[in-house]
Amino acid sequence: MKKIEIKTELPYNYRKLKGFFISPGMLSLFYDVKSVEVAGNLSYILNNKYNAIMYFSDVDIVWEIYNDKKLKDKISVWLYPIGDNTGLHLKFETNRILPLKKPLENEVKAGVELLKSLLDALRRF
Repeated sequence: MKKIEIKTELPYNYRKLKGFFISPGMLSLFYDVKSVEVAGNLSYILNNKYNAIMYFSDVDIVWEIYNDKKLKDKISVWLYPIGDNTGLHLKFETNRILPLKKPLENEVKAGVELLKSLLDALRRF
């Protein structure tokens, strides 16, 4: 599996951010999501093609994306408070053949930077 790890600080409260990462909306940071259907408890179908299953504990949130019962991607998120902000440790792992590590890393970083800028704008207003 190809792995990409990102550690950063997000300008928003830890407790408020956790809700975003346990919702299927989080997947739109990494995928072109056109439709999301609830398939069961903490299980979703993305774009009528992929199965997304979420696991979470007090420490981390893990999303596993399957295509034809084969693990395609795994996203692990650790959130921790840093004063009024939130520390984020995100690990993105994929079994995809096509993406090269550098473009994939840039794609994941772009998603996290987009989230940072949206949260920063939200905090200002």
